[in-house]
Amino acid sequence: MNNQKSKVMKKIILFVVVMAMTFGGFAQTMNVQSAFADFNAKRYSKAKQNIDAACKDDKTKTEAKTWFYSGLIYTKLLQLGISTDEKDIKMFKKQKIEEPIDTLAERAKEAFIKTIEIENAEGTKDWIKSAMSNLESAAIYFYNQCVTIFKIHEYQNAITTAEKVLNICKYSNTPTMKDLSLKAKYIIATSYLVLKDNDKANAMYRELVKDKTQATDVYINLYDANLAAKDTTKAINVLKAGVKNIPDTNDGNFQLQAKLAGVYLQTGNKEEGDKIVNSLKEKTNNNFEKLNILAAELSTTGGEAQAIEMFNQSLQIKPDQIGANFGIGLIHFNKAADYINLGNDAFEKGNNDLGAEYDTKAKEEFNAAIPNFKAVLKLEPKDFNSLKALRTIYSRLNMLDDYKEVDAVFQTLIKK
Repeated sequence: MNNQKSKVMKKIILFVVVMAMTFGGFAQTMNVQSAFADFNAKRYSKAKQNIDAACKDDKTKTEAKTWFYSGLIYTKLLQLGISTDEKDIKMFKKQKIEEPIDTLAERAKEAFIKTIEIENAEGTKDWIKSAMSNLESAAIYFYNQCVTIFKIHEYQNAITTAEKVLNICKYSNTPTMKDLSLKAKYIIATSYLVLKDNDKANAMYRELVKDKTQATDVYINLYDANLAAKDTTKAINVLKAGVKNIPDTNDGNFQLQAKLAGVYLQTGNKEEGDKIVNSLKEKTNNNFEKLNILAAELSTTGGEAQAIEMFNQSLQIKPDQIGANFGIGLIHFNKAADYINLGNDAFEKGNNDLGAEYDTKAKEEFNAAIPNFKAVLKLEPKDFNSLKALRTIYSRLNMLDDYKEVDAVFQTLIKK
């Protein structure tokens, strides 16, 4: 009798255990369903509580749906938390969320990434597309944080935050994510450049070139780096890539072509250089800025006369401008400096007549530069480079009163 009673009790206990296990699993499944129901009913705090429990439970934490709902809930809280709309602010306060906004963004990011990883591992596609799309909110949030940090010059922190954006973007290929990826890489490259870590900056610039960025300065900076490394072939190839990747209608394309013409002329490939110059002349369309860009490149490649002609053409289109005036002044200033060096060399060799001739030519070039630098200062009285140039010119020409006037402004800028 006792044995029979014992067997019955074991069955009852076993039944209770099975029921408890079943109910426990059911309860956690209900947590997922309740979380979504609360989410739809705008009970976001309750939804968060339920989904947090489901994300910790052994039964439901392996399901993509659980993490997808978690991502939706945390993204909504994130959006409410950063919104400036009065209704959203009121709704967010009502939830009494204790976590910082950064944590909400982090949890949203982690949840959607977990969704994608589970779906990829299981070979399913129930939630993956929506997860990829919804990841954008977290990526945008962290990118905006990155921009804010960059603007206050915390470059190392900007790099760390931008890398977080890149980590999110690798899970999604939506147009928005591709754009954010390019922008994040640009901030990383620029930050490394400011921090004087040129190797890392150039590595990121190379990635941006492969990504076909349309940021003109990426190609210019990488071009400069290759020239500094005395690799003219790579420098030219970078400019060619930029010309290919940036639309012909974009001013950046014109700028890169002008630079390409300049490097061809500098390296003795006059045929290719002249070919590009002639093509760009037809594309200036009396645009003073384009004329200045092309003239500036020619002025450093032995085409000073042609450059001055273009700068003057630019001034005819827009007389009250700094670019062309400074460009002409700089050409005359640099020619004067060259004559001074030649003169000093001649004097050292005892050829005083040739030295005096060069000295005269230097003074002529300095005098020719004065009107253009003064024109710049008329438009921008505190233009540092023009003040510095005139200060040198007036000293060389022994124009003491003019020197004192310019030097007074120059010293004020130096002190600041």
